[in-house]
Amino acid sequence: TFDQASTLIELVLFDWDIFQVYDWNSNQGTVFDTTARPIIDSVLQGYNGTVFCYGQTGTGKTHTMEGQWDPPDMRGIIPRAFCHIFERIEGTHDQNFLVFADPRNRYRCILERSRTIYFS
Repeated sequence: TFDQASTLIELVLFDWDIFQVYDWNSNQGTVFDTTARPIIDSVLQGYNGTVFCYGQTGTGKTHTMEGQWDPPDMRGIIPRAFCHIFERIEGTHDQNFLVFADPRNRYRCILERSRTIYFS
């Protein structure tokens, strides 16, 4: 019915706050440092956090999130996030951490540090 359709339309309308917009000149390090690093630091203090890439098909969302492992400056948000988390944990001696990874859909992270950690 019309009432159900108008209710459905109301449910899918959202107001979005856009904090950062990047163009084709942006590099992976800048995107991570200005967008994801503050969220990850908050998570390490006990807050919930989400990094979400949104955009049209072919605009670089997967590249932004994953990048490539080599060379290191091409790493995306996911590998940089894991490296940052483990570096912070290694430098913290007065707290215990439980790291849980739950990659969704097609994302699989393979991280190499002193040992290889597989998330699938």
